[in-house]
Amino acid sequence: MSKVDPLGTGEHRVRIRGTELWYLARGNRPLILLRPGGAGWGGVATPYISSFKPVEGFRKVIYLEPRGIGRSERLGKKADYGLDEYAEDIEALRKYFNVRRIGIGKAIRHYLKYPLLSRENRLRSMLRTALPEIH
Repeated sequence: MSKVDPLGTGEHRVRIRGTELWYLARGNRPLILLRPGGAGWGGVATPYISSFKPVEGFRKVIYLEPRGIGRSERLGKKADYGLDEYAEDIEALRKYFNVRRIGIGKAIRHYLKYPLLSRENRLRSMLRTALPEIH
């Protein structure tokens, strides 16, 4: 039996930290993780897919639907949806994808929680990784 590439193009489901998460992978490496959300958007990936299509030409875009939203598993307790929980999910996904760092999205929160992953100008480095036209 062959192992499925977690970064292969297409829809994926993965159990991270006891929760089944859904994501769509498109494009080429290096990786940028897009965790949709915000007022009025509801957190589903669909509204972002057409907008970020041009980025797929030079980045592997992971369109994540976070815990409790869209096609990802819903959890029973309000405490399961805090920013720290989302940051931990992103860190677990980074390890699952076997990448050293991830692009922006909710990466600011991830950076604040895991500051030792990079020593140089961290915010600039994250932005440069996600969007190469930033110098």
